Amino acid sequence: MILAYHPIANEWSSSTSHYFGQTTLTSHTTYAASPPELQWEIRDQQWTPLVGIVVSDRADSTPIGQRSFYTGIARTLFQNGAMTVLFSMEEFREDGLTGWIYHPESNRWLSLSCPVPNVLYNRMASRGEEKTAQFYRLQAWCKKNHLQLVNSRFFDKWETYEALSDIKALQPYTLETSRVEGAEATRNFLQKYGTIYVKPRNNGKGIGIRRVHLLTDETLQEDTPNTTRKFSDFLAWWESIAPLKEEYLLQQGIDPFKQKQKRFDFRCLVHCPLDDSSTLLGVGIRQSGSQDITTHVPRGGYVRTETTFSRWIPFQRLQNMVKAMTPALKEKYGKLIEYTVDAGLDDRGKLYWFEVNAKPMLFNEKKIEEKRRQALATWLCQQAVETKPT
Repeated sequence: MILAYHPIANEWSSSTSHYFGQTTLTSHTTYAASPPELQWEIRDQQWTPLVGIVVSDRADSTPIGQRSFYTGIARTLFQNGAMTVLFSMEEFREDGLTGWIYHPESNRWLSLSCPVPNVLYNRMASRGEEKTAQFYRLQAWCKKNHLQLVNSRFFDKWETYEALSDIKALQPYTLETSRVEGAEATRNFLQKYGTIYVKPRNNGKGIGIRRVHLLTDETLQEDTPNTTRKFSDFLAWWESIAPLKEEYLLQQGIDPFKQKQKRFDFRCLVHCPLDDSSTLLGVGIRQSGSQDITTHVPRGGYVRTETTFSRWIPFQRLQNMVKAMTPALKEKYGKLIEYTVDAGLDDRGKLYWFEVNAKPMLFNEKKIEEKRRQALATWLCQQAVETKPT
């Protein structure tokens, strides 16, 4: 069966009566003023599901970054009889949208008009975009079109902690965390643990993170990925962070397990196709560089091979941990297909989770990315198929 696009008329047609996304196409006809210059050979079926991925715009009006990631998903979906469209919040309309559709024959992404998709995966790159009027319009558009918005928003670190901290199975893995609620409460938190992390509530990649030590003479040392500062007492430090208090959290510090005097953490990719189940697709290893505040690569950390660190990866404990997390995260944030967990060991080998993230970035480990692409494409196609028109 041939699915065709007519660029001048901005219309789709098919060689037989056919559903495409949420639209019924007419049988193929010849457009004298607009021949079908673009064609997709679809395997024999009555319906082609359309998977939408909402992304951020770039200045050159092409989909933002991660082109190989999207291309891999689109190819796999096409092999399973579905098509993929990338679009931004500016490009949807009442009866469809203008976005980028992958054309396998030419191996290109083409800017085309298309119908309303059957399922929508949120891959917008910034938290700010999810607080705009356009995003609220997108949510309303999804609701009107009975369209699932998967991974609907970034996780809020405090909301996530509240959702997970009371789960009995997770308590052995959970570090005490608190909002910044005043000088006395913060002083007590620091005195309780001796070392704490102060981190932004709504940032990732190690941005804005700082570690604070209470020294034996009651002075304080604050470390960031780039600086070390000393303070004569708690109040001197407290006044220095005054502009940050409302949007930051306090987290219990640990003495991290180290390999060759450098800490390392686990980046766990979790696939969760069903409400009550999840699969740990892979574990990436990140090791600190010249500083050991964070292992994030943009802050100077390094990617390490799993084989080098395999004897220290507590895979079964990590699997148990994410299985306990998934139902609570879905109850809090709605439909999820994937998320990541940053976790690590203390110097006694005890496992803790540090952060949970809704928008996994690309993994440097090719095997993990391949598993991810296959799992994402399979699940998105299944979700689209479940909305088949009657």
